[in-house]
Amino acid sequence: MIDATTKADDRAASRSAQLEAPSHAPATPGNDVPNIEAGKLRAEWTPEIEALLKAGAWAVWSVSGGKDSSAAMAATIPMLDAIGHPRERRLALHADLGRAEWRSTHAHAQRVCDRLGVPLEVARNPTHDMISRWQRRGDLGRIRYAAYETIRHFGPWSASGLLFCRKELKKVPLDDFKKKLGAPVVSIIGLRREESSGRKNTPVWAQDADLKAKLKQDALIWNPIAAWSTDDVFAFHRDRDIPLHEAYGFGSTRLSCAFCVLGSLNDLSVSAAAEQNQDLYRTQVAMEASYGFSFQPTRWLGDISPSLLGADLRTRLAAAKLLAQRRREIESEIPPVMRFKQGELPIVPDLNMAETMAGIRREVSRLHGIEARYLDAGAIIDKTVEIRRAMIAASERKIAAAARNAAKSQANTYLYA
Repeated sequence: MIDATTKADDRAASRSAQLEAPSHAPATPGNDVPNIEAGKLRAEWTPEIEALLKAGAWAVWSVSGGKDSSAAMAATIPMLDAIGHPRERRLALHADLGRAEWRSTHAHAQRVCDRLGVPLEVARNPTHDMISRWQRRGDLGRIRYAAYETIRHFGPWSASGLLFCRKELKKVPLDDFKKKLGAPVVSIIGLRREESSGRKNTPVWAQDADLKAKLKQDALIWNPIAAWSTDDVFAFHRDRDIPLHEAYGFGSTRLSCAFCVLGSLNDLSVSAAAEQNQDLYRTQVAMEASYGFSFQPTRWLGDISPSLLGADLRTRLAAAKLLAQRRREIESEIPPVMRFKQGELPIVPDLNMAETMAGIRREVSRLHGIEARYLDAGAIIDKTVEIRRAMIAASERKIAAAARNAAKSQANTYLYA
């Protein structure tokens, strides 16, 4: 990613200043986010963004229904108007997560787009919504553990280090929709540096390599409100009378899934208190009970509002907690050298180590009712050898293919030199 800190970028930001009559210079990565007077907010852009839009690229806003995406859209529309960008090449896209969303989210996104005069389309994963994708992962955890394709048993949930939900349910469906536009695209997103440590270096613009590969044309990402604070975003909505999702009125600090794996205790509690989310709440707690894994690493969703659960589900959840605790105790005995990561060549265990692994697998399989294979030391050793051979063979094929491609490229160089 490229940071917007050059003098050219400053000149572009200065041009944007004239569009929204700001009271301060734009924030850049590494600077403190300034205090902005009410009514004086504006977005940032760069020459790269401006040039592609002037050349006729589509402007496509990602609209979640949350405050940041609506602020990004409202703040940038005047900038597009000022450079003569055609309104017929503007579009808002909502990635529909299905049952996992607040029921009111789609209607709210439509209301915001109607208010701002931007057409809204919806993109979806063709196979799963968020709930079924979690269920699929939970089922795969059992299947892969049974086949000794994973050392530890894993559950259904995404996590901070494994946000497949963002890619599979958001990024990929959105990009597939943009591909149909058949022209360069500037994707406008409401990311902000203040949101988290992972976003503190969010640039104003970046190349979108994934979308470019699909489009076979230019594709850029534009984060126009990267420097804004949360207070700035709320002030912007008030000043321009832009509607906010009802979740904020109930006390939530952010909007995503009704129950997000990254959600705070406050936001999970607010969501559970909303009647429209309570069937979903029971569905996800039932998944905790069925798979034996807590929704967040240190928090069971069922503990957020246990009064919403029936007696049977509370009993099942209590049993799941005991099972999870026992599984953690058992898996803590896995020898460190056996805790290899995906893609790493596994070490063939000696007989004692293999017997330890077999005992762990037998107990975990019993706890979770998994009909697993490779439950004795000999089978563990044989399977590990098999995995190593397959990985080495795959690596050799990859090296050979790279060598062939290099030779072909060299031959073409001689041919056309």
